[in-house]
Order: sequence, then C-alpha cells, then structure tokens
Amino acid sequence: MATLNQERKTKVIYRFYLVAASLLIVFFSWGLAKEMMNRRQINQQISDYEAKIAKLKQENSGIEQKIASWNNSSDLEMAARTKLGLQKPGEKAIFINRGEDVVEPTVAIKTNQEIVRLIDEGGVSGEDVANPVKWFRRFF
Repeated sequence: MATLNQERKTKVIYRFYLVAASLLIVFFSWGLAKEMMNRRQINQQISDYEAKIAKLKQENSGIEQKIASWNNSSDLEMAARTKLGLQKPGEKAIFINRGEDVVEPTVAIKTNQEIVRLIDEGGVSGEDVANPVKWFRRFF
C-alpha cells in the first residue's frame, strides 16, 4: 500500500512538473512571438524610411541641378526682372501699360519710387480717372 501512495505522489509530482514546464514554454513562446512581430514592424519601418531617403536624395539632386542651371543661365535674372520688377543697383525700370486689355504691365525701367505710365491715345492719363473707374477697367 505504501508503494501505491508513493506511486501516486510521483505521478502527481511528474504531472505538476509537466504542467509547469508547459506553462513556461507557452510563456517564453508568447514573448518570442511578440518580439518577432516587433522586429518585423521595425524592419518594415526601416525599409520605408530608406525608400523615403532615396526619394528625397533624388529630389535633392534634381533641385541642385536646377540651382546650378539657374546660376549658369540668365533665365532666372530675366524672370526676376520681368515678374518681380527687380533691378540691379544703379539700374532703372519702368512699368508700361498699353491699353485696357493688357493684364500684366510690361517692365522697362523703374526709378526708385516713381512709376511711369504712358498716356492713352485718347489723351487721358491714369491720374485723371477716378479710382472706381480704374478698378472697373482693370477687371472688366
């Protein structure tokens, strides 16, 4: 009878060890699986960032080429002079409006703060017309 109790105790102890070992394996497997998922996400983010870096480097090189072409050509200077009305020191520019159908004035020469306008063929200058009439002509 003593051997029967002893066998039961050993079976219970073995079962306890089996359950404990199974729980430890599940616990460590769960942690390993979470770590593998985190690494996969991090690697995906790294590859996305590397792709963005490559794209930005390509855009940067394109912008550098544009800057180099602007430094070598007079296109930038002409655009600045016509669109922005910029001028070199000592230079003069005049804005000339010809007719009512012209939306943008032509840049020729401009003194420091004075804007020169040509008189229309009708003999009426821009200063003789009231502001509301000027606005009406400008947009219509």
